[in-house]
Amino acid sequence: MNILGIFIVPLFGYLITSAIWQKKSLLENLAYGYLIGWPLFTLALFIANLLGLRFATIESSLVLSSLLFIVIILRFIFRVPLNPNQHKINFYALTRLETVIFITIALLLITIFINSLYAIVVDWDSLTLYDFRARLFAQYGGMQEAIRAQGSYFNSYPPHTSLVHMWYYLLGFHSPMTYYGGLLISFVTAFYFSARRVSSRTISLLSSLMLVLAPHIFWHSQIAYTNLPYTVSLVMGTILIVEWVRTNKFSNLALGALLTGISVWIRHPEPFWMTNLLIVVAVSIYKRKPWLILPYSIIFFPFERIWKVFVAGLAGASASGSLSEVSGGLATVTKLSNMSVIMDVIQYLATTVARPYAPAFALFGFMILLKYLQRDKFWVAEFIVITNLALLSAGTLIFAMTQPYWQEIPGSLQRVSMIFTPLILYSFASMKRSR
Repeated sequence: MNILGIFIVPLFGYLITSAIWQKKSLLENLAYGYLIGWPLFTLALFIANLLGLRFATIESSLVLSSLLFIVIILRFIFRVPLNPNQHKINFYALTRLETVIFITIALLLITIFINSLYAIVVDWDSLTLYDFRARLFAQYGGMQEAIRAQGSYFNSYPPHTSLVHMWYYLLGFHSPMTYYGGLLISFVTAFYFSARRVSSRTISLLSSLMLVLAPHIFWHSQIAYTNLPYTVSLVMGTILIVEWVRTNKFSNLALGALLTGISVWIRHPEPFWMTNLLIVVAVSIYKRKPWLILPYSIIFFPFERIWKVFVAGLAGASASGSLSEVSGGLATVTKLSNMSVIMDVIQYLATTVARPYAPAFALFGFMILLKYLQRDKFWVAEFIVITNLALLSAGTLIFAMTQPYWQEIPGSLQRVSMIFTPLILYSFASMKRSR
């Protein structure tokens, strides 16, 4: 019966997504249900603990049951059927090539998930931060012991993955690694359906296959780090915002804001959420619908605030503004006069980011040239990639100016750069329809 506690979490998310997207396929809603169900559950656990509820099996089960009950009641109030008339997929319409690609993707994902059934948490940050916190949460029922044991290390990242691990341990499982296998399956599924809306089935399947085979994505589906959950949430949130720009569907904007907020709940330091906010503000003003900025902000900023306010409270200070750190960083960059630092950063980025992701960036360069020759007028996805590259470069430059050990953590920068491969692959898929 313990496995039921694992299945209920994405079911909770599915009840939300299928209420918003009643005509989308069951598979797509299940995929998005997984992507939003787990983070919303861990956020609820975190808030409940702050309000005095212990991290324990009964109390945590009560939180999950309450979330499920609230969603069902809301569906009843708004008269949303529990079994909506969703779009069905015709697998028999696949061509031979598409069948080969589909079977290859399925076998890869099945292999990864089977491996996760036997895998354990072994990597350094997983053991010393995320999983260690989880075990202390499960053992003591609160966060104080972890805060005392880890000190400032505890504040490095929000406790999403730790709370996922904790829930597995409370239910009696020895390893939480199936969460990461399920995450990749949901990511590829959601990505395919988004790609399919802007390209042919063959190109969508090919892009999805390249996503599964992307080395860093593949590796991190077997590593208990925050990077894959963060990448999945940010990328799918970004893609939904691009879809909103194309279609003007408010549901895409709302869930795009939710997933972007979830990405900040998973990893707080990265600044890529600002690109999505910039797109929403610019497009809303351009379309003369500035009021759309408000619902996006209402959904997104509570996620951005909660961990920052909590960490500031531990230090007895007040949390900095959402954009104050950005303005401070920009001020630091504008004062830079040492060209040698700039050259060192460029060389470091070329070695640490450009070389490991060379195939993706080569594809991106080819697409930019092709879109220019085709005189394509829709450049939102490409603008997002370029803006995020600029943010990554600026962040690395600021880090180089403030931290003497900045060149000693190339693996961290590579993991942060995981977002570019799926964004570029989505841009590649979307080119087919723009011809």
